Amino acid sequence: STGNDNVISKSSMHSSAGWSRSFPYQVEYKDHFESPVVAYKDIVPFIDWVASPETDTRSQNIMYDPYYCAGRTKEILQSLGFSSVVHERRDFYEDIAHGRVPVHDTLVTNPPYSDHHKKKCLDFCLKQLREFGRPFFILMPNYVAARAYYRNRVENGGEEDVVYFIPSRPYKYDHPEGTGKEISPFASIWYCGIGKDRIRNLKKESFSCQGKIAKTVEELRVLKVIPTQKRPNPRQRKKRKVRDTDFIHQTATNKTCKNETSSKKSRYRDEKGFRTRKRF
Repeated sequence: STGNDNVISKSSMHSSAGWSRSFPYQVEYKDHFESPVVAYKDIVPFIDWVASPETDTRSQNIMYDPYYCAGRTKEILQSLGFSSVVHERRDFYEDIAHGRVPVHDTLVTNPPYSDHHKKKCLDFCLKQLREFGRPFFILMPNYVAARAYYRNRVENGGEEDVVYFIPSRPYKYDHPEGTGKEISPFASIWYCGIGKDRIRNLKKESFSCQGKIAKTVEELRVLKVIPTQKRPNPRQRKKRKVRDTDFIHQTATNKTCKNETSSKKSRYRDEKGFRTRKRF
């Protein structure tokens, strides 16, 4: 369940109050956009390759998605052969605080993007990976990899223990109530926490997938997957949007004026534009 910033339409806001009351914890209406089936199909070969010998089949691999939304993740993963899926309408952070996180082998999720959800999700997943060897696959915007808070978390002794799956085509999301826009304003990539040892053994021929694998943030930059410039803050983005709108309007006005000028009949040229007499 994801929170696509700025993609919810104004017409959907009237139902946000009712939507919020259906959850036993605080939620943001715009955070609830379901991931498409193709996103899970893309990452399944990678999950199979990462699975430990004790969970080398999909029926043995206990999957966990702590962010519920409409519960579609469980249906999708089960349709792909994962018979044990933990995906319930529970307060993930309360479960962490009270030691009630369900037993699982692999975490696969698309967390809310608003507030501090991405950071909290990363903190939990990295701790599980580094202390217990539990892999995770998190679907998040590409710009997260360029953030200082992300780099500070993933650098582990000078070597990253997270790799990145880059889809071959953009993912489209949809809200359970059919509102908002399905096309995200940013590209999504999978952040795959598999540990340093697995990364050393990871090769292009390790498994077949519809996409690319980058082992470091620097590789993401080389592939031009993440922005190389700092993302403007909301005020800067609004100012830029106004400036771009003014530019488009001015360009259209200038073009109209030019067309009107060119349409006037010249006293010194014929209809084909050839000069008929000297002006002086």
